[in-house]
Amino acid sequence: MGTVAASTVYGLNTVATLQIFYKITISNVVALFMIITSQTMGYGLAGVMRRYLVWPAAMIWPSTLPTCAFLRSLHESREEDLANNISKWKISRLRLFLYIFIFSFTWYWFPGYIFPIISSLSFICAMNPTNVVFSQITGVNGLGVGTVQLDWNSITAYLGSPIVVPLWAQLNILASFVLFCWIIIPAIYYTNTWGGKSFPIGSSNLYTSEGYLYNISCIADKNSRLNITAYNIYGAGRMSIMLAVAYGIYYTASVLWGLIGTTRQFLHNSVPYYNLFWFFPIGVFLPVIQWFFVKKFKAEWLRYVNVPIMCIVISNLLPAPAGNFPSWLFLGFVFNLFIKRYASVWWGRYAYVTSSAMDCGLAFSALIIVVLQNNGMSFPNWWGITGYYDGHLCPLSYANYSGVIPSYKTT
Repeated sequence: MGTVAASTVYGLNTVATLQIFYKITISNVVALFMIITSQTMGYGLAGVMRRYLVWPAAMIWPSTLPTCAFLRSLHESREEDLANNISKWKISRLRLFLYIFIFSFTWYWFPGYIFPIISSLSFICAMNPTNVVFSQITGVNGLGVGTVQLDWNSITAYLGSPIVVPLWAQLNILASFVLFCWIIIPAIYYTNTWGGKSFPIGSSNLYTSEGYLYNISCIADKNSRLNITAYNIYGAGRMSIMLAVAYGIYYTASVLWGLIGTTRQFLHNSVPYYNLFWFFPIGVFLPVIQWFFVKKFKAEWLRYVNVPIMCIVISNLLPAPAGNFPSWLFLGFVFNLFIKRYASVWWGRYAYVTSSAMDCGLAFSALIIVVLQNNGMSFPNWWGITGYYDGHLCPLSYANYSGVIPSYKTT
């Protein structure tokens, strides 16, 4: 129950977006009932599909396994722990949890409070930060080639723990990420398809055709509804190439699908975004094609090709920066390829406890840091902090092809 309560309610995004971006305040009662109904719909669907998605033993949600391992280690007696331990390590899972918890709690003070720049380091970009194309390719806010993350929170914030994801799924994620993020998106961007060079290569913002940030106050009336006349003058919103391929930012989605509408944005737009709709039939037929090849050629490795997982990676490119994926995949391969292969007994006993301990230590540390910062006790400014807000040693990863970091038009 505590795990369920700790998860983020997606309906809160609607409430926050209305208040922060559209300046619309709804009553607490309306917000509460909207959130409750959206949540109960999800639980209701889980109940309806329980025969197929809950009761079968094969229907395992990997993200719940660290919690199960942690709870078991709490309630397992020392005698039971020793009896079940066939590893060369004789340390109990609870003791290991405490050690890793202390490490995670202590370490997060550096990327979370003292030295934020190490949360995402663009080492390669720092070699030549004034080169725009180099910055776009290697920066954490660009394509993330060579980006290193030393922060468990940054690694798991959007993608979850890499320890719990099976190796075959990680290989699907790797293939999809390399194909779309490092091959297809750069090819589209650097050929200036859809005028993409006017905007950063990977950004969740909307832009005008001139490359400025899209100001919705210029097209919305006082009731936050679309002013058609103002919209026709101001023009349609433009997306970065990465956002066009796959976007998941709630505010941007609310503008495209809510305020402006899909017909104006995708069909009646000078930029032919309607080509994106071809991905609907492609997404339908790709799993069928994969199933056909499995039946036809009987190749064992084809059974591990999972088209839905590969497509989910595309949708996770934003809001997750591309720079998150390399470190996430590296850590996942360390645990699920090397440790699981060469120390399988250790992995089976301690891997999920390790993941849970890292999460818990980070959560306690982050809670204290938030309390300190909300009471005006921030760490003194130095380059380890200012460098984080200046773009992780790679400020031009935010820039368009001309090296300009977009802003709102002032005249």
